[in-house]
Amino acid sequence: GSTPVLAVVGNTIRATRSAVVDLLGRAGPDLTRPDISIAAYSWTDRMPQPWSGLRDHSGSFTAIAYPNGHADFLFLLRANCPVSGLKLKAPPGGVCRFVPWKFEADDLDTPLVKPIHDAAFSELPANLEKGTLLAIWISVPVTKAAKPGLQKHQAHLRYDGGERVIQLEAEVLSLVLPDKPSLGFYPM
Repeated sequence: GSTPVLAVVGNTIRATRSAVVDLLGRAGPDLTRPDISIAAYSWTDRMPQPWSGLRDHSGSFTAIAYPNGHADFLFLLRANCPVSGLKLKAPPGGVCRFVPWKFEADDLDTPLVKPIHDAAFSELPANLEKGTLLAIWISVPVTKAAKPGLQKHQAHLRYDGGERVIQLEAEVLSLVLPDKPSLGFYPM
Protein backbone atom coordinates (compact mmCIF):
# COMPACT_ATOMS: atom_id res chain seq x y z
CA GLY A 1 0.00 0.00 0.00
CA SER A 2 0.92 3.61 -0.28
CA THR A 3 0.70 6.40 2.25
CA PRO A 4 -0.45 9.83 1.07
CA VAL A 5 1.82 12.71 2.00
CA LEU A 6 0.72 16.31 2.36
CA ALA A 7 3.39 18.99 2.28
CA VAL A 8 2.50 22.42 3.63
CA VAL A 9 5.00 25.16 2.87
CA GLY A 10 5.03 28.90 2.67
CA ASN A 11 7.59 31.41 1.53
CA THR A 12 8.13 32.57 5.13
CA ILE A 13 7.91 30.95 8.55
CA ARG A 14 4.79 33.01 9.22
CA ALA A 15 3.14 31.84 5.98
CA THR A 16 3.96 28.19 6.70
CA ARG A 17 2.64 28.45 10.24
CA SER A 18 -0.53 30.16 9.04
CA ALA A 19 -1.07 27.47 6.37
CA VAL A 20 -0.67 24.64 8.89
CA VAL A 21 -3.06 26.26 11.38
CA ASP A 22 -5.56 26.92 8.56
CA LEU A 23 -5.28 23.32 7.32
CA LEU A 24 -5.86 21.93 10.81
CA GLY A 25 -8.84 24.25 11.21
CA ARG A 26 -10.36 23.06 7.93
CA ALA A 27 -10.35 19.50 9.22
CA GLY A 28 -13.49 20.60 11.05
CA PRO A 29 -15.80 18.38 13.09
CA ASP A 30 -14.92 15.27 11.06
CA LEU A 31 -11.54 15.21 12.77
CA THR A 32 -12.02 13.58 16.15
CA ARG A 33 -9.43 13.84 18.85
CA PRO A 34 -9.46 12.59 22.41
CA ASP A 35 -10.00 15.17 25.16
CA ILE A 36 -6.28 14.88 25.83
CA SER A 37 -3.68 13.97 23.20
CA ILE A 38 -0.49 12.31 24.36
CA ALA A 39 2.22 12.70 21.74
CA ALA A 40 5.82 11.67 21.27
CA TYR A 41 8.39 14.38 21.95
CA SER A 42 12.11 13.88 21.72
CA TRP A 43 14.20 16.21 23.83
CA THR A 44 16.92 15.94 21.19
CA ASP A 45 14.50 17.41 18.65
CA ARG A 46 13.46 21.01 18.12
CA MET A 47 11.16 23.05 20.31
CA PRO A 48 7.45 22.22 19.93
CA GLN A 49 5.39 24.13 17.35
CA PRO A 50 1.82 25.47 17.81
CA TRP A 51 0.52 22.27 16.19
CA SER A 52 2.71 19.93 18.26
CA GLY A 53 0.93 17.28 20.25
CA LEU A 54 -2.13 17.11 17.99
CA ARG A 55 -1.36 13.58 16.80
CA ASP A 56 -2.07 11.04 19.50
CA HIS A 57 0.77 8.54 20.02
CA SER A 58 -0.02 4.89 19.49
CA GLY A 59 1.95 2.28 21.35
CA SER A 60 4.46 2.61 24.16
CA PHE A 61 6.88 5.39 24.96
CA THR A 62 10.39 3.97 25.10
CA ALA A 63 13.62 4.76 26.93
CA ILE A 64 17.08 3.31 27.43
CA ALA A 65 18.10 2.73 31.05
CA TYR A 66 20.89 1.27 33.15
CA PRO A 67 20.71 -0.67 36.41
CA ASN A 68 21.13 1.68 39.41
CA GLY A 69 19.83 4.57 37.28
CA HIS A 70 16.55 5.84 35.88
CA ALA A 71 14.38 5.30 32.82
CA ASP A 72 13.38 8.77 31.63
CA PHE A 73 10.29 9.22 29.45
CA LEU A 74 9.37 12.51 27.80
CA PHE A 75 6.16 13.25 25.94
CA LEU A 76 3.69 16.03 25.18
CA LEU A 77 0.21 16.39 26.60
CA ARG A 78 -2.25 18.65 24.78
CA ALA A 79 -5.74 19.55 25.98
CA ASN A 80 -8.07 19.40 22.96
CA CYS A 81 -10.92 20.79 25.06
CA PRO A 82 -11.11 22.32 28.54
CA VAL A 83 -10.09 19.66 31.07
CA SER A 84 -10.61 19.63 34.83
CA GLY A 85 -9.68 17.30 37.68
CA LEU A 86 -6.42 16.28 35.99
CA LYS A 87 -4.18 13.83 37.90
CA LEU A 88 -1.19 11.80 36.77
CA LYS A 89 -0.09 8.71 38.68
CA ALA A 90 3.46 7.63 37.86
CA PRO A 91 4.67 4.03 38.09
CA PRO A 92 5.86 2.95 41.58
CA GLY A 93 8.83 5.10 42.66
CA GLY A 94 8.44 7.30 39.57
CA VAL A 95 8.78 11.08 39.66
CA CYS A 96 6.90 13.41 37.31
CA ARG A 97 7.88 16.90 36.17
CA PHE A 98 5.89 19.24 33.93
CA VAL A 99 6.84 22.18 31.73
CA PRO A 100 3.99 24.26 30.28
CA TRP A 101 4.75 25.84 26.89
CA LYS A 102 3.50 29.09 25.44
CA PHE A 103 3.67 30.37 21.89
CA GLU A 104 4.44 33.96 20.98
CA ALA A 105 6.12 35.95 18.21
CA ASP A 106 8.96 38.45 18.19
CA ASP A 107 8.88 41.88 16.51
CA LEU A 108 9.50 40.25 13.11
CA ASP A 109 6.56 37.88 13.73
CA THR A 110 8.92 34.92 13.96
CA PRO A 111 7.17 32.29 16.07
CA LEU A 112 8.88 31.60 19.36
CA VAL A 113 8.21 28.70 21.66
CA LYS A 114 9.06 29.28 25.29
CA PRO A 115 8.62 27.34 28.47
CA ILE A 116 6.40 29.32 30.83
CA HIS A 117 8.85 28.68 33.65
CA ASP A 118 12.60 28.04 33.62
CA ALA A 119 12.26 24.92 35.77
CA ALA A 120 9.99 21.90 35.64
CA PHE A 121 7.03 21.88 38.02
CA SER A 122 6.38 18.89 40.24
CA GLU A 123 2.58 19.32 40.31
CA LEU A 124 0.39 18.92 37.26
CA PRO A 125 -2.21 21.70 36.94
CA ALA A 126 -5.66 20.33 37.81
CA ASN A 127 -7.38 22.37 35.10
CA LEU A 128 -6.27 23.01 31.53
CA GLU A 129 -7.66 25.36 28.91
CA LYS A 130 -8.21 24.11 25.37
CA GLY A 131 -4.90 24.14 23.50
CA THR A 132 -2.70 23.92 26.61
CA LEU A 133 0.54 22.09 25.84
CA LEU A 134 2.71 20.48 28.52
CA ALA A 135 5.96 18.58 28.25
CA ILE A 136 5.83 15.73 30.76
CA TRP A 137 8.91 13.96 32.06
CA ILE A 138 8.50 10.74 34.03
CA SER A 139 11.62 9.29 35.66
CA VAL A 140 11.31 5.70 36.89
CA PRO A 141 14.11 4.25 39.04
CA VAL A 142 15.86 1.09 37.84
CA THR A 143 17.26 -1.05 40.66
CA LYS A 144 20.91 -2.02 40.82
CA ALA A 145 19.87 -5.69 40.58
CA ALA A 146 17.77 -5.15 37.42
CA LYS A 147 18.52 -7.68 34.70
CA PRO A 148 19.09 -6.52 31.13
CA GLY A 149 15.94 -6.60 29.04
CA LEU A 150 12.61 -4.90 28.66
CA GLN A 151 10.85 -3.36 31.68
CA LYS A 152 7.21 -2.37 31.20
CA HIS A 153 5.46 0.29 33.28
CA GLN A 154 2.20 2.22 33.17
CA ALA A 155 1.30 5.76 34.13
CA HIS A 156 -2.37 6.67 34.66
CA LEU A 157 -3.79 10.03 33.62
CA ARG A 158 -7.23 10.73 35.05
CA TYR A 159 -9.50 13.71 34.52
CA ASP A 160 -13.18 14.50 34.90
CA GLY A 161 -14.88 12.40 32.27
CA GLY A 162 -11.98 10.22 31.22
CA GLU A 163 -8.80 8.28 31.80
CA ARG A 164 -5.73 7.47 29.72
CA VAL A 165 -3.22 4.71 30.38
CA ILE A 166 0.29 5.60 29.21
CA GLN A 167 2.44 2.59 28.32
CA LEU A 168 6.15 2.99 29.16
CA GLU A 169 8.89 0.55 28.11
CA ALA A 170 12.52 0.75 29.22
CA GLU A 171 15.27 -1.27 27.58
CA VAL A 172 17.63 -1.97 30.48
CA LEU A 173 21.23 -2.40 29.36
CA SER A 174 23.85 -4.50 31.15
CA LEU A 175 26.22 -1.74 32.35
CA VAL A 176 25.50 -1.00 36.05
CA LEU A 177 25.86 2.65 37.08
CA PRO A 178 28.02 3.42 40.12
CA ASP A 179 26.36 4.14 43.48
CA LYS A 180 27.69 7.69 43.46
CA PRO A 181 27.09 9.63 40.23
CA SER A 182 30.37 10.79 38.69
CA LEU A 183 29.09 14.33 38.06
CA GLY A 184 27.54 14.62 41.51
CA PHE A 185 23.95 14.29 40.32
CA TYR A 186 21.53 12.29 38.19
CA PRO A 187 19.23 14.13 35.76
CA MET A 188 16.18 14.08 38.05
